Amino acid sequence: MKGTPWRLAAGIAVFGLGVFSVSAQSTAELNERGMKKYRVGDLKGALEDFGAAIALDPSQPDAYFFRACVEFDRQEFDAAQRDADHLIVLKPGGVWGYIKRGEINGVQKRFIEAISDLDTAISIDPSFAIAFSDRGFAKQQLHDLEGAAADLNRAIELDGKFARAYGNRAELRYRTGDISGAAADTERFIALMPNDPGGFLFRGELKSDGGDFDGALADTNHALALKPGLAEGYYSRARVYLGKRDYVHALPDLDAYISLGLPEDTSVPYARFSRHLCLAALGRGTEDDLAKVVPGWKEGWPKTVGLFLVGGISREEFQKRALAADTPSARLDQRCECGYYLGVVDRLDGRTDLAKGEFRDCLATGRTSFIEYRLSKSELAALKD
Repeated sequence: MKGTPWRLAAGIAVFGLGVFSVSAQSTAELNERGMKKYRVGDLKGALEDFGAAIALDPSQPDAYFFRACVEFDRQEFDAAQRDADHLIVLKPGGVWGYIKRGEINGVQKRFIEAISDLDTAISIDPSFAIAFSDRGFAKQQLHDLEGAAADLNRAIELDGKFARAYGNRAELRYRTGDISGAAADTERFIALMPNDPGGFLFRGELKSDGGDFDGALADTNHALALKPGLAEGYYSRARVYLGKRDYVHALPDLDAYISLGLPEDTSVPYARFSRHLCLAALGRGTEDDLAKVVPGWKEGWPKTVGLFLVGGISREEFQKRALAADTPSARLDQRCECGYYLGVVDRLDGRTDLAKGEFRDCLATGRTSFIEYRLSKSELAALKD
């Protein structure tokens, strides 16, 4: 499973006010008031003001864009997409509708659609760093690493202070083995956005991957201090504890993450897998509820992993399904995860040599951005392999 913290800072703050022409003073006042509420975190109030502006004048595009940004931050992606679609209808020759819709498609893993929207935005006006940065992010997810690098470099050439481009490039550089480059871009992101938790979370990942667990914990704790209750903060800190096999401290963070009620198509199933393994390692398996929830999940790879962990399918069937993905890329993804979970189960059952082989198989996939890859490295280091 992979994820990126760089999407945490987005929304209106990226674009500012005055993106579009204003059609009426009263709508301008509502938009300005909505902006002020947005900046102090009052998303509900901002949503109401932008909605009032649209009701007052449904033909002006400003409020549709601003409301889409708020809906995006509230993770109301269907509503955000409707507003972005409407903005494109009202202003087909403008870039921001395509940029926002591309961003929405990107976070929902519709990367081909995201690239199409961003291609359109760039064809209209190739001067916007955010369009290249987000297209680079999408290309990276589709394993077009060369194309991603070109787009991210271009974004930084256009705007050397656009933090998200550095964040996206840090992830790309980490993925391609350029650890020093990833660290440099992360530091640049933090310098530009010192109050954004995303940079500290990723720097924590880098430190954890290098075995500096104390430094990683300092960064994840700082991220949570910046934004208390941040879901990814709990999950990131739990992963640090998992890397050092500190299951006692990993459990409360996993529980906190799971209890937030995020959609099951996020990282929640993987947090449940980690919780299951922590409880098994601590001899507290009776407290685990994974066997109760997995049968209700929709069919797919996460359900397969869960079924294996609770004994619903055999080791052989788990391995078979890992290789049955539709594409070569997806097969590597699933092999990476399969190797890690097999390895942990083997280690907990005392089959150390077999566990080492499974962890090495995980690393052989080259899926460096995957949490399972990073944890397999930590496991092999602890086993002195």
